[in-house]
Amino acid sequence: MANKFVRVRLAEIEKSDLNVFEFDYDVTFMIFFLGADQQVYGRYGGRDAKSDSGRMSIAGLKYAMQAALKSHEESQKLAQQKAPVEQEKALMVRDLASSRRYRGCIHCHQVREILNAELKREGKWSRNDIFRYPLPDNLGLVLDIDQGDLIKEIVEGSEASKAGLQVGDVVEKIAGLNVHSLGDAQFALDGAPKTGGVSIQVQRKGKSIAAKIQLHEGWRKASFGWRPSMRSHTHYLPLLGKDLTVDEKKKLGLAADQLAFRQRDPAAQRVLDAGIRPGDIIVGLDDRKMTNMTAIQFRLFVQGNYLTGDKVVIQMIREGKKMDIPMHLKD
Repeated sequence: MANKFVRVRLAEIEKSDLNVFEFDYDVTFMIFFLGADQQVYGRYGGRDAKSDSGRMSIAGLKYAMQAALKSHEESQKLAQQKAPVEQEKALMVRDLASSRRYRGCIHCHQVREILNAELKREGKWSRNDIFRYPLPDNLGLVLDIDQGDLIKEIVEGSEASKAGLQVGDVVEKIAGLNVHSLGDAQFALDGAPKTGGVSIQVQRKGKSIAAKIQLHEGWRKASFGWRPSMRSHTHYLPLLGKDLTVDEKKKLGLAADQLAFRQRDPAAQRVLDAGIRPGDIIVGLDDRKMTNMTAIQFRLFVQGNYLTGDKVVIQMIREGKKMDIPMHLKD
């Protein structure tokens, strides 16, 4: 299969046209299937917060390659009937003003940092730009790893379920773009609006079916702690201590799997300024249900879900009394 392609490894993003190689620059691996005219037939790659490779497989790659070859053959047949497409002017990362502070090699995740800096410079950046390339899972649609356009699971009550999609449907298009892999689906969803709807076309028992998935406010949101490009925006919350035992939790009326740790001594000045003292027992954050989580995992959770500047409320227990302590996540 690989011998049917001219294989090229791009080792430096600086020498690549960002208008062509547009993808989630935080991922560790992405394959583009291109024609000689730089037409993109598809993408293969993508990840979630749990693993950098858990959404990929050799079988899935082979399936995407076969789909790309088919798209190429169809494109070649139509080439003589189409007018030449005017190529967009190449956009190189060094063309962007915000790249000037980077010396030497620019890594892929730094491209996202530069693009975000450009948006901020133009006054166009918003918190929604954090959640780029959303997983279809956010809409209750889970794709098969080995056949990237096959719906493996539909979450009950989700927007995908409400749209009438079913397990076993084969996704043909999302937002008018061909889909043969998770990378294709994420690219298509990246262009979807914050609210409203996104079109989806599936094949079911040989019949093509068009549907629309409704998009609710915040549908893109996901943990971003794994994203290298977001490290300068994430917050380190200096709460840490020894986890309580099951017996200690029981005495406080807490479930065995409830987050509970005793703030250590000494505590950081920011913690003291907020009104939290050494010995206080931290049990939650913003009324979230926090179970099966250690003190260290709690800290990582904050880094992956909150930004510098956010305001939070710490749930804690002091001398048997439950208390809510507001904190501002400052630099």
